Amino acid sequence: MLLFCKLLLFLFIAIYAYKWMAVNKCSQVLKFIFWLIFIRLVFGAFHQFTYPKVIGPFSIISLYSILMVLISALVMYLKKIPFIFTRYLICVKLIIVLMVVSSIINHNQALAVASIFKWIFLIQLAALILKATDYDGFYKVVKVFSIAYTYTIILVFLSFILRVYKATEGDGSVSYVGGYFHEAVASVIIIGGMAVYSLLESEKKSNSNKFKIFAVFSLLLILINYRTTVLASLLLSASLLYIIFLNTNFVTKHVTIFTGVILCLIISLAGPSNTLERFQEIPQAIGQSANLFDYPENYTKDEKRLFSGRIYMWSNYIAEYLSGTNIQLILGRGMDSWKASFEKYAHNTFVSFLYELGILGLTLFSILILGLYRRIMTVKSSGVRYSLIGIFSSFLVLNLGTMPLWQIEGIILLAVILGTTEHHLHRGNYIVK
Repeated sequence: MLLFCKLLLFLFIAIYAYKWMAVNKCSQVLKFIFWLIFIRLVFGAFHQFTYPKVIGPFSIISLYSILMVLISALVMYLKKIPFIFTRYLICVKLIIVLMVVSSIINHNQALAVASIFKWIFLIQLAALILKATDYDGFYKVVKVFSIAYTYTIILVFLSFILRVYKATEGDGSVSYVGGYFHEAVASVIIIGGMAVYSLLESEKKSNSNKFKIFAVFSLLLILINYRTTVLASLLLSASLLYIIFLNTNFVTKHVTIFTGVILCLIISLAGPSNTLERFQEIPQAIGQSANLFDYPENYTKDEKRLFSGRIYMWSNYIAEYLSGTNIQLILGRGMDSWKASFEKYAHNTFVSFLYELGILGLTLFSILILGLYRRIMTVKSSGVRYSLIGIFSSFLVLNLGTMPLWQIEGIILLAVILGTTEHHLHRGNYIVK
C-alpha cells in the first residue's frame, strides 16, 4: 500500500511543482535544481529498486548521484556559472584536493571516488542556488526546495497512518521512516525540510506558520525516532521560538515563553518509555567522552554499549588513526578507507575526518565550520540570521552523532546553508566576480 502511495504522491507533487514553476515563471536554473533534488529524494524512497547493484559495484541511486554531478557541470558550463577558478568556498576545494592526495598516497582511489563526487556536488549546488537567487529571488528558490521536501514529509505521516515501520536499537522502539531504507537518511531529509520551511518564514512578521513548523516537524522527528536528529532539532526549534519571541509585543512574549516550555515538555514526554530511556544515556555519554583516547580494550561491557556503542566506536577509530604512519597522521588513510578496517562507519564526521584525512583534514573542516559561523553572524536580516544559526547548529550536532556529509541528503542541506548565507551577504553577486 505504501509503495502505491509513494508513486501516487510522486505524480501529484511533480504535476503541482511543474505548474507552480510555470505560473511563477521560474528560471531554467531553478527548475533544474528542483528536478535534480526531487528525483533524488524519490529514488531514496524506492530503495527496494534503487539500492541493489545493477552495473558492477553501482546501484541506480549511486549512478544517479554521479549523473547529478555530471549534469550539474554541464548546466553550469552552458549558463556560464564559474565555480572552479574562483575564491568561492576555497576551504571546501582544499578538502577535495586533500581527498584526492590522501587517496593516491594510500592507494585507495577507487574507494574515494564517491566522496569526492559528493563534495564536488556541494560546490556545484551552492553555486546553482546562488545563480537561481539572481534570477528568481530568495523566496522562490526556498519555496521550490520546500515543495521537493514535502514528498518525504508526507511519506513519514503516511507510514504512521498505515503502520509501516522498522524496528530500531533492538530495544522494542520503532521508527516511521516513510519507507526509506534507514532512519538516519529520513531524519536528515526532515531536518532539511524544517530548515527550508523556517527560511521560507524567516523574513515574515506573522508567527502562526512558525508555530506550525515547530509543531509539525517536532512530531515528524518523534515518529522517525532517531535520537541524534531529535537532539539536533532542538537548536533549530529554539531559534524558531526566539524569532517568534522577537516578533511579539511585551504581553505576548510571556505567553510565547510559557507556550514554548509547555510544547517542549509535551514533545519530551510524547515518545514511548523505551525511547525516552535511550536519552537518559546522554549525560553518562558526555561524562565518558574523556575516554575517547583510552585504549578500546579498557572499556567495560556496559561502556561498550553506551550511546548505541558510539563512544567505543570512536575510541577504536582514534586508536587506529594513532597507529598510522607519520604521513597518515597528517593526511589520513584516504576517504572511505574505514571499510577495510571497521564494520560500521564512524558515526561522527570529526572522528571520520581525522581517520580518513588526518589532522590536516580535521583542521580544514574546523576552519570551514568556524568561517561559516562567522559569515552567518554578519547576515543583516535578523530573521534569516537567527534561522541560519539554528539550522547550522542543528547540522553541526548531526555531525557529532552521525555523518550527514556522507549522504547526498546532508550535502544538499549544507549547500542550502551556504547558498542562503552568501546570497544574503552579497545579494547573489559574489559568485560571478
